[in-house]
Amino acid sequence: MTTTAIVRLWTLVLAAYTLIEEERTRLALAQQRHVTSGAARRTLQRLHYRHLLGWVEQELHVGADAATLYERLVA
Repeated sequence: MTTTAIVRLWTLVLAAYTLIEEERTRLALAQQRHVTSGAARRTLQRLHYRHLLGWVEQELHVGADAATLYERLVA
């Protein structure tokens, strides 16, 4: 692995960790209780799944077929 690849990897890891910690802090303040990083990750994951499914539903309503959606998702 090159030095550049290692820096890119750890930059991505830091970005993901920062996102999860910000969500954990937001949830802890909103719920007035301790929230773990794992709980924050699960909350974000559910939100992202909900957004993905909403997008799929919208695309199907406007006439997209499964093959088109597949090609968009794997691009």
